[in-house]
Amino acid sequence: MQEPLNLKLSEALTEANDTKSLSIGHGAISELPRILRRYFRGQRAVIVADENTWRAAGDRVHKILLDVGLSAHHDDHDRLILDSEDLHAEMRHVEAVQSYLESLTNHVAIAVGGGTINDLVKLAVSQLGRSYVCVATAASVDGFGAYSASIEVDGHKQTIYCPAPLAVVADLDVICRAPKALNAAGYGDLLAKYVSGIDWIFADAAGVEAIDEHVWGLTRDEIDLWTGKPKGVNAGDSEPIRNLFNGLIMQGIAMDVYQDTRPCSGAEHQFSHNLDMIGHRYHGEIPYHGMKVGIGSIAMTKLQEKMLAFDPSELDIDKRLADWMDKETATQRGQDLFEQPKLKEVVGKEYPKKHMNAAEARVMIDKLITHWPETVLRAKPWHLGSAEYQARLKAAGCPIHPEEIGVSLDFVKSLYFKAYHTRARFTALDVAVLLGKLHDWVDEIFNEPW
Repeated sequence: MQEPLNLKLSEALTEANDTKSLSIGHGAISELPRILRRYFRGQRAVIVADENTWRAAGDRVHKILLDVGLSAHHDDHDRLILDSEDLHAEMRHVEAVQSYLESLTNHVAIAVGGGTINDLVKLAVSQLGRSYVCVATAASVDGFGAYSASIEVDGHKQTIYCPAPLAVVADLDVICRAPKALNAAGYGDLLAKYVSGIDWIFADAAGVEAIDEHVWGLTRDEIDLWTGKPKGVNAGDSEPIRNLFNGLIMQGIAMDVYQDTRPCSGAEHQFSHNLDMIGHRYHGEIPYHGMKVGIGSIAMTKLQEKMLAFDPSELDIDKRLADWMDKETATQRGQDLFEQPKLKEVVGKEYPKKHMNAAEARVMIDKLITHWPETVLRAKPWHLGSAEYQARLKAAGCPIHPEEIGVSLDFVKSLYFKAYHTRARFTALDVAVLLGKLHDWVDEIFNEPW
């Protein structure tokens, strides 16, 4: 059934470019006929799911729509059930979904699933010039309402901008019963907004990317409420799960409003994307996105602790810039961190976008140092501290040690440097490099207990 939306979420929905309908509540799937009749008049529904999400909600969605004459007429054209074995957000799966939907006219796709199914359908329908409906089966990612899909292309995880779903349905009867690890992953993705927020604050201070105060408010005004009951998330309790989903969908709306992922993604996501790009698996499975982001967030929280405690009077700028590398040398140094040619290509594409010559670096360092006290003062309220951060993740059921997702501490150490080179986005990693402290701070982190 339709339940009243949180006031802030309801107001934010009016600003979304693509998403016009949001139903969150127990029994919310029953709202689908109303949604289809209002926004997709005359069209019939075709469900895209995998075997697991079909069992979780797809079969019920199908029966509801069939009963009211809104499902496609024939069994072989009313659903596309993808093999859940080794199903990931890869371009080959996007192409399969697109090919299936392209063969159907006057049909609307209903994506029933989590982040993977949603991203596959989102990009597929975008390339067909259509809209779609998302039925979330877990509170697992912040991308349900986002203006982008995270898709692996030629072994490289890419953010591809494409319209968000026209309608999102989140049935709490389904989501509260979802596997605990899925909702825990969503919690890890949402808690990361504390970390990425500090990255944005320093990007603003450096003059690289100003904070949009309105979008900042969308993503963070209620973050304490959204993330305040991690044990309840782990238990599948209704109120904490509802708050978690509210927070996740708000991130997607904010990205839609801002038309970029910056409000919700910092260096912690670069750690996760680097694991994606090497096809990292643990016990044969790819760890959930939010689990990888959680480990990346712990790593960046530890670095941000060092950064926020830094005394800028210690910095000798002339000495720091004495060995500043030119663009070609610095790019090559970054490429040398990787063995895979495709990852070397990523560095060659991304790193030069943000490289500065020594004179430009001096200007940015001066700007950071001049505004250091007020920047730190602005950032500190968003810094939970690594101990508190790990405690919250653990309470929600997230891994807190890299080895829990099959990653060694040595590899995590290398990711600080790899993540810096594989994304042009300005983060705390860039601050540490500008100050000449990245190696020192990383060494200190790994001389302490994780």
